[in-house]
Amino acid sequence: MLLADVQLLCCVDCRAELRLQSYQLRDTVIEDGMLVCTACNRAYPIVDQVGIFFRRHVLSDYLTEPEMARIRANGHAAALESSASPDEGHARQLAACKNWEYQWLETLPFGVEDLSGGGWSGPEAFWNFIPIDPAAVEGKIVFASCVGRGREVYHLSKAKPARIIANEIGSEIYAVRELVRGMDHQLLLLRSDVTYLPLKEQICDVAICDHALQHVFDHQRAFATLAGVTRSAGLIGICVYSREHNWIMTGVVEPAKRLLRHVPLTVLQKLAFAPGLALYCAIHFFYVPLSKLAPAAARRLPLHDQMLFWYGNSFKVLWQCCFDFLHAPISHHFTRAEMEALATENGLEILRLTNTHSTTWSLVAQRA
Repeated sequence: MLLADVQLLCCVDCRAELRLQSYQLRDTVIEDGMLVCTACNRAYPIVDQVGIFFRRHVLSDYLTEPEMARIRANGHAAALESSASPDEGHARQLAACKNWEYQWLETLPFGVEDLSGGGWSGPEAFWNFIPIDPAAVEGKIVFASCVGRGREVYHLSKAKPARIIANEIGSEIYAVRELVRGMDHQLLLLRSDVTYLPLKEQICDVAICDHALQHVFDHQRAFATLAGVTRSAGLIGICVYSREHNWIMTGVVEPAKRLLRHVPLTVLQKLAFAPGLALYCAIHFFYVPLSKLAPAAARRLPLHDQMLFWYGNSFKVLWQCCFDFLHAPISHHFTRAEMEALATENGLEILRLTNTHSTTWSLVAQRA
């Protein structure tokens, strides 16, 4: 976080301006510090260049022990004050946060080498799911929401934006800087709930959310937030699960999760090995050979496009994606009508709406 970034931020409780009360500076980068609301006096910590912004009544649930220890050691204990009055959906959203912390920090801690090649992690897949012209990102202020450990930030950085503001609810956000070394002066990292962002209105030229909005409890509010931080004529790019053509997810995976949701993550991750292996074999020994021998017949197979996309991924990635599907505490599958309604309700003009691989909706819209 830079000194200049404070003017972009606001209190998540009352939306008032913030001021820096104390901080440790390296050049113009704030390493650690504390922001205070000018109206309600709420304090927010900055830890290892990451601003932490949660509503008062959920703060203690999201912070990790290392974060709290560092905040106290820096003399910013006032930022740890919280209250206890969880609202609807809090337990499920917290579970989603903890589950993805486990996945991105423990089971699939990818690095730059994983993002530079093909398959799900590579640049071709990213720009296919978020079909915004990279030229539209160059020199612009970009907001990337729900970024996990930084896949989206890495690919956006290659398009040479002027600034990337990235949000993630989980503690894996601290890994983002490892993927984009040397970008401290172009990067603003916010650990926060996307439905309660500490960002002022209309500060970004482009806003994206890739494969994450379906895991937000109040996805309508999250979409409205993305539209709200985007300037007039700015672009919004979204990729979410589709309900159309996605019968395996809606008819098989989601019902199975009702039985598996109480299984410990360490066990569930091992159980995901079997469907991962079955998927790998189906792709390599059936879908791909048939697509070469009889392409017309292969195209009539269910999930043909999706299966060929997954062909470019290692078994480990397929295994972890099956784990991803099984552990997600919140998974909404959007219809085309829902996507169109979200855009209309938020004053957006749809430029592109594609059923990518017949299992996800890729939306590009422009704010009026």
